Amino acid sequence: LFSKLKLAMKGNRFDTIPVIQKTSTTILKAIPADEYKKCFEKFVTRFQRYIDSEGDYFE
Repeated sequence: LFSKLKLAMKGNRFDTIPVIQKTSTTILKAIPADEYKKCFEKFVTRFQRYIDSEGDYFE
C-alpha cells in the first residue's frame, strides 16, 4: 500500500501538512478494499512464517 501511495505522490510538492494529509487520504480511499485485504493477508502469512521459523533466517 505504501508503494501505491508513494508512487501517486511522487514528483508533487505540498505547501502544508493538511494538504499532504488530504491528498494521501484521497489516494488511500481510492484503493479498493480487496487490495487492503490482500495486503494484510500477505502480512499475516509472512509473519506466521517468521513465527514458525522461531526467529531463524529464511527467504
